[in-house]
Amino acid sequence: MAVRKALSPEGLRSQYTDGVPNPDMIAPEGYTLDAAMIARPGNMDIQLDLFLDYANNVKLYPAFQDLKTLVTAYLEEELCNPSDVLS
Repeated sequence: MAVRKALSPEGLRSQYTDGVPNPDMIAPEGYTLDAAMIARPGNMDIQLDLFLDYANNVKLYPAFQDLKTLVTAYLEEELCNPSDVLS
């Protein structure tokens, strides 16, 4: 499965370094920590489930936008500049 390969230590490293003019300048801590976290029992399956369920996330985008609109209106009216809180 392509997703499983992308979540392998080599695949994670390539996500950090592919397309970078000098990949040796990328500190290894980020992709090494990602690999360690995914290697924990059950975490690969969780990541695969999330990827396979992504279509449901996309279906919820209108609801996310509605919520952001409501929160933005509240912040403008009651508290502060929404761009200070939401980005």
